[in-house]
Amino acid sequence: MTQKNTPLILQLLKSVSEQPEFEANKEKGEITKKEIVELRKIVTKNSEFEANSTCAII
Repeated sequence: MTQKNTPLILQLLKSVSEQPEFEANKEKGEITKKEIVELRKIVTKNSEFEANSTCAII
């Protein structure tokens, strides 16, 4: 299962770093679950990650 979700997790990490709020979140040292869930929805919508979308809820 780890290998199956690794590409999704890597894409989420990339997406997090590209968000306008990234620097503020980095300074605070936190990101909300809501932000991660929203990014997951964007990443998995119409992509090869769609099948994994329910498995990667943080």
